[in-house]
Amino acid sequence: MMRFPPPISGNRSAAKGQALTEFVIGAVLFLIPLFLIIPLLGKYADIKASTIQAARSSSVSGIPRDILSRLASECTAASPVAADTRPS
Repeated sequence: MMRFPPPISGNRSAAKGQALTEFVIGAVLFLIPLFLIIPLLGKYADIKASTIQAARSSSVSGIPRDILSRLASECTAASPVAADTRPS
C-alpha cells in the first residue's frame, strides 16, 4: 500500500512556491508554443485565400498571350517527350 506524506499545515509558503513553479512550467510548455503557432496558422490561411483569389482572378481576366506562349515554349523545350509527339 502506498503512503502519502502528511498534508502541509504550517509551511504554506513552500506550497505557494510549488504552485508558481508548476504554473511557469505549464506556461512554457503549453502557452508559449500556442501563441507561436497562432500567427503561423494565420499566415497559412492568408496564403491559401490569396491563392484561391489569384486563381479566380486569372480565370476571369485570362492570362496574357505572351505569358502563355512563353510557358508553352519552355514546357516543350524542357520535355523531350513533348518534342517527339509534336505533329510535323
